[in-house]
Amino acid sequence: MELSPVEFVDAIDDENALGGIDKVRQAFDSIYDSMEQKYTADLAEEYGRIDSPYARQLVFAMSIPSGLIRADEPVAIKAIAKDSDNSFGRDEITIFAIADETYPEIAITRPETGFGPPEAPDFTLGFRTCDSPPQITWIRILDSRGFNLGDTLSEITEGRQIVVNIVASDPEVGVEAAGLYQSVGGTSYTASGRDETAPFQFHLTVPLGHGETLSFKADAEERTPTGILPRCPPREI
Repeated sequence: MELSPVEFVDAIDDENALGGIDKVRQAFDSIYDSMEQKYTADLAEEYGRIDSPYARQLVFAMSIPSGLIRADEPVAIKAIAKDSDNSFGRDEITIFAIADETYPEIAITRPETGFGPPEAPDFTLGFRTCDSPPQITWIRILDSRGFNLGDTLSEITEGRQIVVNIVASDPEVGVEAAGLYQSVGGTSYTASGRDETAPFQFHLTVPLGHGETLSFKADAEERTPTGILPRCPPREI
């Protein structure tokens, strides 16, 4: 299995809590109780709260080889954290895999219908294949230090340095690249760039829009052995 870092969140809040803020608060309540029981209430207050300055959220994308997990099979995922004193913390969840019912398609492109070769010739056979395309999970705007500015961001200062972070996934073959496009004031989209290394991030300067709307959309290309890279439907913010 391959584990790739996607995002580092310095402060956890209602907007960025993975799995929902209620579940994250429940997890921190458990951490608080454990620290209070093993150590002191003061230590739990300082380190065991969701709003602690020491609280962090790390997001990883896990790529599982095709065929490794069978349908309806329970899969245990365990996370282990280690501090500078070589002390360990662990947590584990169990998920159930479901069958992939998306079947690949193939179409012959050459020769054309009606082609009539003479006896025993060489000719070119062309074909294209396609399976389920990759998906854009989210587009997030970060500040120049990499901190999330929030999913409900409605205003941003022109000329500011930002990072647009694209999270894309393809459970079968992985994502080869992601592309970003931007539009100012409802004009047509122009390409901002293409990133071939996850995490897919684009360092931009907010254009001088004088109060106009800045929109982004992204697409992704999957990794295939044939070099054919189907694009996913674009996602827009």
